[in-house]
Amino acid sequence: MVIVQAVIQAQNQIANPFFPQYLEQNGVHPISSVEYWAGAILAASPLSSAVFAPIWGGIGDRIGRKKMVLRSSIATSITFILMGFCTTPWQMLGLRAFSGVFSGFSTSAMSLVATQVPESRLGFALGWLSTGQITGALIGPLLGGLLADHLPSYRDVFYYGGTATMLIAVMSVMNVREEFRKSDLPDRNKPAMLKQLREIVKHPDLAPMFVVIMLAQICSIGVSPVLPIFVRGLVPDSPWQTTITGAALAVTGVAGLLGAPFLGRRSDEIGHRRVLLLSLAGTALFTLPQMFAREIFVFVGLRFGVGIFLGGILPSANAMIGRIAKPESRGQVYGFTSTAQFLGRAVGPLLGASVAAAFGIPAVFALIGTLMAANFLWVWLNVRPAIKPS
Repeated sequence: MVIVQAVIQAQNQIANPFFPQYLEQNGVHPISSVEYWAGAILAASPLSSAVFAPIWGGIGDRIGRKKMVLRSSIATSITFILMGFCTTPWQMLGLRAFSGVFSGFSTSAMSLVATQVPESRLGFALGWLSTGQITGALIGPLLGGLLADHLPSYRDVFYYGGTATMLIAVMSVMNVREEFRKSDLPDRNKPAMLKQLREIVKHPDLAPMFVVIMLAQICSIGVSPVLPIFVRGLVPDSPWQTTITGAALAVTGVAGLLGAPFLGRRSDEIGHRRVLLLSLAGTALFTLPQMFAREIFVFVGLRFGVGIFLGGILPSANAMIGRIAKPESRGQVYGFTSTAQFLGRAVGPLLGASVAAAFGIPAVFALIGTLMAANFLWVWLNVRPAIKPS
């Protein structure tokens, strides 16, 4: 599952280093329009996923999470290949929105792992799952930048990347074993999805975690639409702009690769809440100075620091949710968790692109750092240590 997570995430990130240029090739001008379109297109898939993730999570609870992982892997790869055939930004927007309906990969992956490992090892296991995600975030931009500099067309990256992802993901998922056991409750006795959502919203421990995850995703992806433009401004005369941009994006993944398993393991030992607070504080402290960066090496160093602490947020938060939720309903609970995550991933690019177009890119780093600090205060005041359900 770590391999599958890495491959899917690499595909999701592989176009980031050249996506603004791809929009320009398809007739989007001036640069402020590129920023707006990049934000909207990146937000389309998470927005539709936010609606359908709980549905796929509930289906996974009934028929098995492995099948949901396989379904989402194939759907994600096909829609990525089709992105290479787009000739207008509207086509890209529609295709991204359509892909979100059938994806739900992260929901299925978390549910599968969380139901197959002992609860005392949830932080460690989900930390490794995040390691796979971060590894993909490392490989994807770096590989995308290299391919974009060497292939005749940006479209080829979509064709080759989507095909390779489908083959690797399907082969990996087929080797995953799942000991699937349906809930002891018959389907007619299970709470309806809307009823369960109301129960979660009223839950004193689960409800605050949804805010934590949504804010964390806004902060982690809010700079994505404008980061290639910002890096291009730091190295305006380099013939390897997309490769350098890919490396600047990938360095966060390198740091997360080091930080996620360590912080995930430490959260099992010293408490998920403590590690979550540490991760939020560290991310805020390394994000705010990026607004003053004028040299590429300074900027890369700060992004490395962000990656170290960013890798500890989701494993700690998801481990807390896993200990609060009952095992037979974790698929749907993680589905609603993914809704919060996808909403954050939808709002983040739109917010970052809008702020950059109105006030400049440095203002985006100021906003993201402030929001992460606010997330720290929210956890400090509202989130209690996770207690295993009775």
